[in-house]
Amino acid sequence: MARLIPHIFPYESDTSVWAEKTFFDACQSQLNDDWHVLYSQRYVGERPSLRQDKGSGEIDFILLNKMFGVLAVEIKGGHIDINEGQWFSSNKNGRHLIKNPFLQAEEGARAILTTLKKELPNLELKDCVHHCVVFPAVSGNYVGNSGNISTYGHREITIYKEDLTNLARKIEKVVSYWSQKPRWSDANFKLIRNVLIPTTKTPGISYLEYLNILKDLDRLTESQERTIRQLTRDKGKSIVTGGAGTGKTVLGMARAQQLAQEGKKVLYLCATGSLSLHLQSEIASLGPPISQNLEVETASGLITKVGRAGTAGDDFTQRKKLIPSRADRFIDSISKENREGTIDCLVVDEAQDISKEDLALVEFLVKAPEEGGSVIILGDPNQQLMLGRIESALGPEEQSQSHPLDVNCRNTKEIASIAHSFTNQLVDTLETISGIKVKTHQLRGELDVQVAVEIESIRQEYDPSQIIVLTLNGLEDLSTNDTRFVDGQRWESRNQQRASDLSETTLVYSARSFQGRDADAVVVALTEKSILRTFPFMRFVSEMRQNKRVISRSESQNDLRRVHMTFDRFRETVAEKLVPSFKMELDESGSEFTDKRKEFLIREFQRAREMEFDPRFRDPILKSLWIERQKQSLRVSLYSMMTRARVILTVIGDASALEFINTELNREDETIREYFQDT
Repeated sequence: MARLIPHIFPYESDTSVWAEKTFFDACQSQLNDDWHVLYSQRYVGERPSLRQDKGSGEIDFILLNKMFGVLAVEIKGGHIDINEGQWFSSNKNGRHLIKNPFLQAEEGARAILTTLKKELPNLELKDCVHHCVVFPAVSGNYVGNSGNISTYGHREITIYKEDLTNLARKIEKVVSYWSQKPRWSDANFKLIRNVLIPTTKTPGISYLEYLNILKDLDRLTESQERTIRQLTRDKGKSIVTGGAGTGKTVLGMARAQQLAQEGKKVLYLCATGSLSLHLQSEIASLGPPISQNLEVETASGLITKVGRAGTAGDDFTQRKKLIPSRADRFIDSISKENREGTIDCLVVDEAQDISKEDLALVEFLVKAPEEGGSVIILGDPNQQLMLGRIESALGPEEQSQSHPLDVNCRNTKEIASIAHSFTNQLVDTLETISGIKVKTHQLRGELDVQVAVEIESIRQEYDPSQIIVLTLNGLEDLSTNDTRFVDGQRWESRNQQRASDLSETTLVYSARSFQGRDADAVVVALTEKSILRTFPFMRFVSEMRQNKRVISRSESQNDLRRVHMTFDRFRETVAEKLVPSFKMELDESGSEFTDKRKEFLIREFQRAREMEFDPRFRDPILKSLWIERQKQSLRVSLYSMMTRARVILTVIGDASALEFINTELNREDETIREYFQDT
């Protein structure tokens, strides 16, 4: 069966496209999987029929085959007749003037060839791209002995009604007529396929508009340019705050690379391993001197690694006994290695999720301000969950050398208006970056199946590495064994993998693990099971032990102790049964993980399992406080997840999840209420 894109005809019940549906079905049933069949592909190119040097057009079908080349196919339904050079189509609704279909098909083929020559200038393309026309309602027996419908429409490049019964044979005759004999290797054919399939059409938006949106999104805003200039003049510590998508990481990396290029030693800290790995890869690709002078780590990972002082196994166990405190081990190590004051600039990204205690430790590595040392803190107060503003590396709100960013330059206006409504932010967007309407779908079956269908509708038209799935707790929320879905963090840990390896798979991340990143297209998948389990239970216990309402009531304290004991038993089960199984899976996977990376993956696995704990509070006050804290956490998670999407955002959730968001999170917000209706 041919590889059809999309794999299901999108307008099954629309009788006006009967002719296209007929040809689609014929391709599906009669062509083998050597053929790629693309339906309804838009292009921008020369349109002689409209006297346009650069007009927008549409090719009904593109047929692509390594052995036969490329065919642009024009479909015309109804009964066809020509009167003094004018083409007409007749059906039950009457007789209609139409364009010369052979000229339309030829224009489409020319646009394809022009695109391929531009994108692949070293590839041999002579006699590889041509056209044909299909008349599903017309029999060639009524055209005449020659079968030529016009001097421009020879029988050899015309597919009539009876030809559809043996389409494979007819297509071979068409390419034989054009003498199409490509000499493409598998690698060359893959290059051609990657040019045509991702870029010919995007869902609901033309390719040209899509490129313009991305161009605008990559533009620096006035506040960004101003902040870059200010950072070059600041001395000591600077604070840069802004909502998701306002360009904090872009600014931080720009300044870090600038200093590294000048020969300065720069340390860039993140809160999440996913962002750290992404930036490490980016830095490595730049080469010396930047890759030599700029180090990227997670804050907790750096402190742990330095505190080990090169020890592992029994040696580290012994070191831990001698120096129990994590902070003391860190200080001891940098003192022995004379690393104090060796860093020229410390950049702290995702600072809302890094504690001020960890920042204070790492600052021992930085030169004093009078010696030229500097610290740049980047964070979003609206994404603070685990730490309060004072507890985090962001510190107090009013500080000297504080620079706010207030323009979202990552998302289209449609996405930003939804995402920022969850945190009630007044964040502007670039006026020109308006894109396709964001979508919400209510789950009508298995979540992984519906997510796969949504991805299928766009994955052949975009770089697969720029399409991701986000859930609240990672791959486990999909409850799937479908090999098309891959854990994003584990995939990134395999350094030998490249974006090209994602042609048949889609990466899945938790809301937390993809923080600080973005992708062109994001599918958010939500379920009732996970929607109120985004805030860690132990963090809640810690807060409740300081809550005056809970402290003052013995009923609340007793219930908190009871549920806490239940959680301890649950956690023991996770540690003693589930974690060892996961470790064994890692060892047997064949992937060469470093000890550091393996520890991180195990820690993330254990955290995800512990998030599944469902505290059954009896005390109404505790129950109420737990739900409110989870609602607040959910708002922040949804805000963070949605702002990861640059141009395309789809949310798929079961009825209970969407209804909860629609009615409970923001009762007064029309933006949210209108969005979370099934579209």
